[in-house]
Amino acid sequence: MDSINNKDNMKRQKVDAFVIDLTDVPPQSPIPKSAGRIKEGASKYTGVTFHKQRNKWHAKIRIDGKQRQIGCYENEEEAAVDYARAVRNKWQAQIMIDGKVRLIGCYEREEEAAIDYARAVFKFKGQGALDKARETKEQNSFIIDLSDVPPQPPIPKSASCVKEGASRYTGVSFDKRMNNWTAQISIEGKQRHIGYYENEEEAAIDYARAVFKYKEKRKIDKIRRFIPTKNSIL
Repeated sequence: MDSINNKDNMKRQKVDAFVIDLTDVPPQSPIPKSAGRIKEGASKYTGVTFHKQRNKWHAKIRIDGKQRQIGCYENEEEAAVDYARAVRNKWQAQIMIDGKVRLIGCYEREEEAAIDYARAVFKFKGQGALDKARETKEQNSFIIDLSDVPPQPPIPKSASCVKEGASRYTGVSFDKRMNNWTAQISIEGKQRHIGYYENEEEAAIDYARAVFKYKEKRKIDKIRRFIPTKNSIL
């Protein structure tokens, strides 16, 4: 029995040797779990569990593939706040499985997060999905630089093309996962990402700027000319 306890103590010391120092990190909002992932008796926050033997809440974080203890708390919310503080300056790898975002882990280095993301894609979605993800990354490496382009009026869709819940502007859509509007443009047959926006109009303006720069002013004038207005329909 003593030998087992000694092994447990040595194991615990190794885990606790990595100190999570949060003294320089301001308070952060807790990260709630999605409703479908909260089991009975479990915490409603990411990174938090209840330790029955100690009768305390624990906050833990996975860094570089290893589980790290942040601390023990009387209060669930305090544990959740410290977990949020711990992940604040870390690279995170996430993957979408069965329509839900799953956390793979937190990392000190961007490359390590990317490697584990690729491993997760290969395991849960196969080689085809991994090749597609790499192709998408290659496409997105094309940087849309609009610093030299003045503001342009948004390009509205024709009334018949606006579906319920969709943007009323060309090149703009709403990303539910990011909870933001996104602007994209097709250049040389490849879809290019322009950016994410809190405001639909801002996304539409940047799309129009991208069209102006990469497809020339004639193209943007042609698009506007063929979009029927209310007066032209009447």
